[in-house]
Amino acid sequence: MADTEYFVEYAKSGRSKCSAGKACNATIEKGELRLGVHFTTSAPMTKYRHWRCVTSRILENIGDPDDNLGGYETLTPEDKELVRKAFEDGFVAGGTEEEKDGAKAAAKLAADAERIRAKAAKEAEKEAAKAAKAEERAQAKAAKAAEKAQAKAEKAAKAAERKAAREAAAASKPAPATKRTRKQSAEQQGESAGEHEVDSAGRTRAAAAKRRRVGDAEE
Repeated sequence: MADTEYFVEYAKSGRSKCSAGKACNATIEKGELRLGVHFTTSAPMTKYRHWRCVTSRILENIGDPDDNLGGYETLTPEDKELVRKAFEDGFVAGGTEEEKDGAKAAAKLAADAERIRAKAAKEAEKEAAKAAKAEERAQAKAAKAAEKAQAKAEKAAKAAERKAAREAAAASKPAPATKRTRKQSAEQQGESAGEHEVDSAGRTRAAAAKRRRVGDAEE
């Protein structure tokens, strides 16, 4: 007799619990398809689990069901097909293990999606910060250029104001005398002096003549 024997059957009562551990510890209801594992250590012992809780590793340990799985011939045609397909596929379709693997796969996909989302968000945040910094630099550069242009315009305005003041001051001063104008002025002054001398001499001669006439009359 082998140390471990495997067999399938319908539960004779609802007293046994599934030995799948954390995966399932529920009661196996009467008439439900189950796998029995009979083994001997210090004493003979049999454990049961729902057929849906049979793992791929147990199927691998059983090996050839025709030689190593008892009770197969007592099953209904539908359950025979279910058991046969499980050994062909290497797992129980729709079973606890598949659900667990599916849940693990779904959790992994969700975790991967979350990592991708977090990475994308981080990259977007980084790009936004980079764009904001570039915009800040551009605004600072534009402000500096505007300030420089304003200072240049103010400087040009002050220079134009000083130039206008100089031109106005120059326009209010008399034109400097040239050699020609000085000569004309001297000639005019000479003519004026000559006229004054002639006039003075004429008046002197007239006065002398008048005095002579007065003297003659008195005689």
